[in-house]
Amino acid sequence: MPRKSYDTTQLAPALRALGHPVPLRLMLDAQQGVELSASKAQERMPDVSLGTVAYHVRRLAAAGLLRATGHVPRRGAVEHLYVLSPLGVELSAILEQLRGQRPSGARRRQSR
Repeated sequence: MPRKSYDTTQLAPALRALGHPVPLRLMLDAQQGVELSASKAQERMPDVSLGTVAYHVRRLAAAGLLRATGHVPRRGAVEHLYVLSPLGVELSAILEQLRGQRPSGARRRQSR
């Protein structure tokens, strides 16, 4: 399937939002068509505070990588739900490919 073309005004904010390990982890954990919320994502990242995860989820949404699908009342608060946007799906797939590759200049460690 051919990839959609995105211009630099769409790509720059998306790539900027990925400039931290937490949003990278969020994008790698997100699955196409599966709803995501900050609290659900934080359950998979117990080493990161809910506030930090929520901040990065909002940034990913603002950058066009996540699309809001609704909200649900939870224990006196509102849980916001998101899915990957079309751009998010494509960037998530690219990140997954990159995670499995060794950098081109990397050398193998030689045992002595």
